[in-house]
Amino acid sequence: MTSRLLKLAGSILLVAAVFVVASRGIGYCLRFFAQPASLADSEDGLQRAAKGARLAIDGVKLDSAPWSVVLVTSPACVFCQASKGFHRTLAEVAAKRQIPFYVALPSGTDSTFIGFPRGSKPVDIEWRQLRIRLQGTPTVLLVDGSGTIGGIWAGRLREDRAAELLDKIQQLPLPEAPEHPNNAGAEAPLDPITTRS
Repeated sequence: MTSRLLKLAGSILLVAAVFVVASRGIGYCLRFFAQPASLADSEDGLQRAAKGARLAIDGVKLDSAPWSVVLVTSPACVFCQASKGFHRTLAEVAAKRQIPFYVALPSGTDSTFIGFPRGSKPVDIEWRQLRIRLQGTPTVLLVDGSGTIGGIWAGRLREDRAAELLDKIQQLPLPEAPEHPNNAGAEAPLDPITTRS
């Protein structure tokens, strides 16, 4: 009799354990894989960062350039610290392509912990200036001049994802050079050798 009760109790515990694990697994899947009906978060009204979503940065005119790169990072983030070398390379590539590079950080910090090379010209902004909800750090956003997110790369990137991001930035069209004021209205610049009298 005691043996049967022990077997029954063991079976009940096994079923209960399977139920707990299954319910947690279903909850996890629903939390991380289900698509919300709306990207807007009801708590603060911020839109979740997603490709095609609109990004606004308080105090920054994104329309001043065809594309911008926004790096969201923190000196306290282990993955951000581990990604510093890649972030330096990213800033150099953006500078060569004349693409504005913004570094969003917690209040009271700056991007010196990354050690950006001279000439990369990153612009520090605060996290609170971003008018969008992000999942975590580090996150790189590629944003067009209208504020539309063209790509998101989150976390410490594997080599293939890092190469994909650098390739994407290198394929962006260069900004058009402004017309020189001496050539305004002229069909072609005058050649001083052929115009001598």
